[in-house]
Amino acid sequence: MASAATKAAKRTVKYSGLQKEVFSVYRQIIREALKKEDPAVSQGIIDLARRQFKDKSKEIRKTDYQTIEHSIRDARKKVKLIQMPGFRGVG
Repeated sequence: MASAATKAAKRTVKYSGLQKEVFSVYRQIIREALKKEDPAVSQGIIDLARRQFKDKSKEIRKTDYQTIEHSIRDARKKVKLIQMPGFRGVG
């Protein structure tokens, strides 16, 4: 009988390119937020990103590629905004 770890290893998930892009931009936002000196600012950015990604995952259908791609472009713009030295968080 196979162990639970062996069974779990056999169930590898294949993500689409679009899903990988979403994961990538989410990780970029978290990384950039953690670079901020003020922990309150970092946590605020992380909380907002987490909430927005969760909300959008419920709003946007998985087959609505155009909207997903637009959201990814928008998120990449926000990453660039977060990277700016004077950025102190969202209002």
